Amino acid sequence: MPDTNFVDGATVINADWLNDVNAATYRHSANVRFFGATGNGTTDDYAAFQRALDSGAYRVYVPPGTYKISQKLLMPALYGFVLEGAGTASFLHQVSGTVLGWRTTNTPATYQQRVCNLAFDGTNGAADTVSTAGAGGCTLENLYFRQTPTGYSSLVLDGSSGSYAHDHRVNGIQIYSTLAGQAGIRCGSLSSDQQINNFIMNGTFVVKNCIQMDSGAQTLQLTNSHPYNAAESVLRFRESNSLPVQLSAIRQRARSTGEHHWPAKLNLH
Repeated sequence: MPDTNFVDGATVINADWLNDVNAATYRHSANVRFFGATGNGTTDDYAAFQRALDSGAYRVYVPPGTYKISQKLLMPALYGFVLEGAGTASFLHQVSGTVLGWRTTNTPATYQQRVCNLAFDGTNGAADTVSTAGAGGCTLENLYFRQTPTGYSSLVLDGSSGSYAHDHRVNGIQIYSTLAGQAGIRCGSLSSDQQINNFIMNGTFVVKNCIQMDSGAQTLQLTNSHPYNAAESVLRFRESNSLPVQLSAIRQRARSTGEHHWPAKLNLH
């Protein structure tokens, strides 16, 4: 790497040149701390996070810390965008409403975005913690949820504006809750062709369902997963889903006997 030659203290640096350097720096990667996030667990970091997401960078990094988020963070409309943390060292604390979502002014588009290596605390949540309504074809990977908000879900896979959301790849999700949530993962009525792999959840017999398929929800592929200790069902189909009878039987058996172990692969059509 060549040496860097800095100018002396008297040379004027053109502001346009600095703007060019700033744009080049943030075009590819940004850190929420650069935009004012504190991660101290008490300061509201919502505005700083949203500035980072709207910066034009194709990757936003969330370093270790506890980030208080008071409003829904909206992912940018950038194809291939990545929001990434440092695993369970990067906690987003849900103050009330949804922590992370997509802009729903347009019908779901396949942005091929990725959210990974983050943790969420839904203890004080009064809405679903993360909702994909407004997006499709995204990867949600290695996400940890501590507490499913009472009456709501940790993760919702759904469409918007009457359009189905397809092809989300959900991998390595962990949910542990002692609050009476509705579901760990809920596939909404406009959800179709989703993949869930390596999903682990302990509902401690208070979360109603580990996975819930709302009426109208379509194909789900569930593999290598171990949801357990749901208050009602480890996998719940609500009303009409056009699902095979044998899968309904599995669900009923799980409710009546407490059996929570799944075969290596389930395809729900």
